[in-house]
Amino acid sequence: MEKTDKSFEEIEKILQDVGKKIEHLIEKGAEASAELRDEIEEKIEELKGKRDSLEKEFEERKAYYKEKYQGAREEVEPRVSESLKYLKEAFQALGNAINALMKSSKE
Repeated sequence: MEKTDKSFEEIEKILQDVGKKIEHLIEKGAEASAELRDEIEEKIEELKGKRDSLEKEFEERKAYYKEKYQGAREEVEPRVSESLKYLKEAFQALGNAINALMKSSKE
């Protein structure tokens, strides 16, 4: 999940950068002539809409993957715990077998 979290963080950073670039365009638009200003403002609104759409989709997918991961983890965790129990028992049996061999070789 750590890799996925890093991916989400990278995407969030990209979205923040897009937001900063839009703000930069707004500043430049304020300095432009009236004719260009209308065109720039239209483009800015279009970009804001796309950014909002991307952010919404990103949050939905992030929630989906977290839910999917949590569900898979809850499903697998009991099996892992049970497997660990059997693994411990196997090592104990192996240790007992080695001790028995050591005792029989001394006699």
